[in-house]
Amino acid sequence: MDILQLNSVTPEQPEIKESSSNDMGRDTFLRLLVAQLENQDPLSPLESTEFTAQLAQFSSLDQLNKINDNIKYIQHYQVSINNAQAVTFVNKSITASGDSISINDGVASDIMFELEGNVDNAFVNIYDSIGNLVKIMGTGNRNAGMNTVAWDGTDN
Repeated sequence: MDILQLNSVTPEQPEIKESSSNDMGRDTFLRLLVAQLENQDPLSPLESTEFTAQLAQFSSLDQLNKINDNIKYIQHYQVSINNAQAVTFVNKSITASGDSISINDGVASDIMFELEGNVDNAFVNIYDSIGNLVKIMGTGNRNAGMNTVAWDGTDN
């Protein structure tokens, strides 16, 4: 038997599955630890402090994985709460702050505004996206509070 053939033989390595991420999982860590114990030099075994440190790392890894799983459950729970709360808005009207209006198929959405007091004659000025005056609409007498004006989408 040729000695060169013996040198080319490598010891059997444990199977390590790669996960989709670069994180080391529990099974991978255990396989590496067992492989290290199996292949260590019997005349110079691991120091007890090194072995204890590795076991502590494993324990920390295991706890972090459990925390990660719990956070995933909390995220799913939060999504379900948000979905349940969103259902309460079905068939409801809301008022949101904004400074724009849209026109779809020649129909503009209503313009809502709030007045602090009663006015004899209110005016609504409509500008395009670059700041040019498009239309001035007189709305007549308006009371304090929320008011609505319909715009026909035309300019001056």
